[in-house]
Amino acid sequence: MGMLVDNAIVVLDGILIEQQNGNRGKRAFTQPAVKTAVPLFGATIIAIVAFLPAFLSKDTAGTYVHDLFLVLAISLFISWILALTQVPLFSALFLRKKKKKKVTSGDGFDKPVFRILRKILRLGMHNRLLTIALFFVLLIVVGLTFTKVNKTFFPDFNYNQFYIELAFPKETSPDKVNRTLQEITDHFNTFDEVKMVVASHGMTPLRYSLVRGMMTENADNYGELIVNFDDYETMVKMKPVFGEFLRTTYPEIISRIRKYNLSVASTHSVEAQFTGPDPAVLKQLSRKAKDLMLENPHVDAYTVCDDWESKAKSITAVYNPLAANRSWLTRSDISNSILAATDGLPLATVYDGETPLSVKLQIRDKNGAAIENLNDIPVWGALPNIAKILDKNTIYGVVSGSVNVDAVVDEVLTTVPLSSVTSGVKLSWEEPIVRRNNGKRTIQAQCEPNDGYSAEQVQAELDKAVRAIELPVGYEFKWVGSSELKEDALKGILSYMPIAFGIIILVLLLLFNDYRRPLIVILCLPMSIIGIVPGLLVTGQPFSFVAIIGVLGLTGMIIKNAIVLLDEIQIQLKQCETRYDAVLTATVLRVRPVIMASLTTILGMLPLVTDPMYGSMSVAIIGGLMVGTLITLVFIPILYSVFFGIKIH
Repeated sequence: MGMLVDNAIVVLDGILIEQQNGNRGKRAFTQPAVKTAVPLFGATIIAIVAFLPAFLSKDTAGTYVHDLFLVLAISLFISWILALTQVPLFSALFLRKKKKKKVTSGDGFDKPVFRILRKILRLGMHNRLLTIALFFVLLIVVGLTFTKVNKTFFPDFNYNQFYIELAFPKETSPDKVNRTLQEITDHFNTFDEVKMVVASHGMTPLRYSLVRGMMTENADNYGELIVNFDDYETMVKMKPVFGEFLRTTYPEIISRIRKYNLSVASTHSVEAQFTGPDPAVLKQLSRKAKDLMLENPHVDAYTVCDDWESKAKSITAVYNPLAANRSWLTRSDISNSILAATDGLPLATVYDGETPLSVKLQIRDKNGAAIENLNDIPVWGALPNIAKILDKNTIYGVVSGSVNVDAVVDEVLTTVPLSSVTSGVKLSWEEPIVRRNNGKRTIQAQCEPNDGYSAEQVQAELDKAVRAIELPVGYEFKWVGSSELKEDALKGILSYMPIAFGIIILVLLLLFNDYRRPLIVILCLPMSIIGIVPGLLVTGQPFSFVAIIGVLGLTGMIIKNAIVLLDEIQIQLKQCETRYDAVLTATVLRVRPVIMASLTTILGMLPLVTDPMYGSMSVAIIGGLMVGTLITLVFIPILYSVFFGIKIH
């Protein structure tokens, strides 16, 4: 909202100055709009383009803020049109006053705030090299303190809801899982803070939120609870209470309470990934990494795990190719037959409303019971046994009538027992799940930080020790989880920054038709860090993804103020006796719109300061604008005097 009124503030301030100078005709209302139309249009284009990298980014975070660019582009462009058309119209209706004695601009701006600014500008311009050096020294000092800022890249959303993932032991029956989910639901509903509990068995609920992970495999031993509260603060307070209840009452269940976050493509925020050929070696490397995680006091020890499972019993039918070929059967035929005799062979999916129902083919014995002896499983092929039809004796028998055709058909299409096409069935132990990445076996040692600590902080503490684990030849290690998502998000934004920067430079060159004023604007942009970093440190907010979005927006705001000021300087150069006076006068004339534009944006951001998701963006914009106002009104005029060689007198 603050950005939307910037154009109107500049035009309205020009109208007030015209009236202050005694102009009461139509030109007093139209001339300010005409005079600032092109600079404001360029500044609006730059403010929109500043968000372009986030719009073009293809990662998860870019998808989330994709519509922000469209909303801002449409809104800012409309605000420019309304500022040039509606502001003069309504000013003519509501600001008409009786004709007064004409006053000079100097008289109208002879107030304490303007006198103080003139003194600061004169002092700075008389010592301009020292002033510029002080700004850059301050920038370096603040930049060094940036290392102390919390680096949580994906903050939690302020939803009044969390979801609980419950992984029961593999051998748990579906009925017991259902009963336990009902018990937990009934217990949670006894709390006054709880508004609603929704349970799901076997899978996560159908997609209901863009910002939740959907990485859990469907299984009968999996359950999930979605718990609603009155507000976010209540949810945060009850999270450890429910977590302790689940761990003490149901220790056999692996439970995890998760808040909503943009890092939806990973199951844990801290993940150490090892890649290599041997599963046994991978498990050993993962075990060492998990031991290091357990030793870290900032890690929630209950969440330390890996993404593989314990070895499970496996029954294997040993394929006999010679026997199978005689019966015209393939590995796929045997596999489908075994599946049909056990869990069922999937054939189709039908929907009962929104509920998917699987249709399976299941083979049973003549009594309708499951086949107990696996060797007796009937095996059939997708293709008939052509070899039997082409047999010479069969053909002669059919022609002579000694062989019944129906008997031949039955024999061609009949099934054979599993024992006739295999070399037996053996019992062994194997890995039920082997993860692969780009065709290579991978395993991830995973954990979550304790409340109050970020994934970035925990990973930084573990990094040196985990990297010290000796890797055999052919094995690799890298951090994934939220750090990988962070790299993808930054790569997505930074890869499009040259495009946005190029467009901004082009617009500035077209506006000013020289290189010095665009260079002044570019040099003032890093100075906003002087306000951003202290703001984040004082409030404890992280430099998150939304803070980066805020910095992009802040860039557009600062450039807009700089364009309007530099354009005013050009106007005053034609009206003032010296260039020195022109710089002072132009800066004083732009005090009111610059401060009002910054103040409206700051006031609009204040309600978001305590928001867990957008608080960092709010603080970055507020801190950057507070310093950005000083940069616009002090640093830019001093830089202008240096670049254009203005004599000080």
